[in-house]
Amino acid sequence: RGKTIFRELLIPLLSVLTLELIFMLGALLFGGVIDKLNENATDMLAQQTENRGNYLLNEMIGNWSALEMLSDKIDLTVQERLDNGGLTPEDLNENGVGCLEVLKEITPELVNTMYNKKVSGIFVVFCTKEPEGIDSRALQGVYLRDLDPTSTPSERNADLLWERAPVDLVKAGYIATDSGWQPNYAKQADREQDFFRKPYQAAWGDQRGLREKEYGYWTTEVYSLDGDDREAIAYSVPLILEDGTVYGVLGIELLTDYVCSLLPNGELLDNNQGSYLLARADGEGKELKPILTSGDSLSLQDAEQMGFTLAENSAVENKARDYYGAAKKLVIYSNNAPFDADKWYLLGIASKQSLFAFSRQIQRLLLIIAVLTFGVGLVGILFASYRISKPIQKLSG
Repeated sequence: RGKTIFRELLIPLLSVLTLELIFMLGALLFGGVIDKLNENATDMLAQQTENRGNYLLNEMIGNWSALEMLSDKIDLTVQERLDNGGLTPEDLNENGVGCLEVLKEITPELVNTMYNKKVSGIFVVFCTKEPEGIDSRALQGVYLRDLDPTSTPSERNADLLWERAPVDLVKAGYIATDSGWQPNYAKQADREQDFFRKPYQAAWGDQRGLREKEYGYWTTEVYSLDGDDREAIAYSVPLILEDGTVYGVLGIELLTDYVCSLLPNGELLDNNQGSYLLARADGEGKELKPILTSGDSLSLQDAEQMGFTLAENSAVENKARDYYGAAKKLVIYSNNAPFDADKWYLLGIASKQSLFAFSRQIQRLLLIIAVLTFGVGLVGILFASYRISKPIQKLSG
């Protein structure tokens, strides 16, 4: 009587069910399924970052920074006027007739180049003074901006705005002035003049005789012009005559909103949970300094505070290790160029919670399936044991 048929049937069947459940959970935990899912997620992030980085690098090297033809035309224009006596080097530092005529002649070329390259701005700054005196004086030149570079160009340049240009040049054309327009480059803070100062200083007095392109410089921080709140990055090269005279800088501007539109973070993760981060590292350092971010999930201030660093296999981690990223190195400078110590990277960043959400979802689903399997199996075993043992109990009684 103390050893019922019901219990004799229940215990073996329940033991088999428990062993099956243990094997299922063991295969889930130790079979590497979750690790493989997480690895696939990081691989997809890395591959997408690689593809977008290649696109951005192609634009930076093959399109935006290819200013040789334009700089050669400007050099030729200035050299011809210097040779025939219509211009002196000192004229380029003042708002004189010679400087104005040069600006009028090169403006159509600037407009065409800006349209062809689909950049948001283009500028020329003239200066023949030593770099030490730059900060204390206003500089002559022009700065054109197109707020929608991807749209079809206007036949009368109605979509362009002057940010910097002499008054006589503004009156001579159909291009309107922006709200922050100024007739010259007034004295500004250090960061706001980096797009001019850095390449100008690198070329001034340099005895290596490098080509203009070798002195090219990408700004490592966003800047905004005096009187304007729109942020941008820029690429600029010094203007150098055949005799080695450095007389200014030519460059293009990319508004940060425009750059972000070329880095769609929606392709990283669903629901825009990832972010692209353009960053740089000094020399061989591992610490990354953010330049701009694309996406609402991670602001530039947050990225700076998180402290992203390069890890093994082009991976990126932050101090708290709650974010993961993949890095694509952007080789934008040639070896031994003046600014080759600036290492640029495009990062694909996502929180580990978002990146590994699918694997956690699979874990929860399998756990629910295991619990339901055990519950249904237990009910079935109880019912089967009862059905088998009940007639025997009646016969025994």
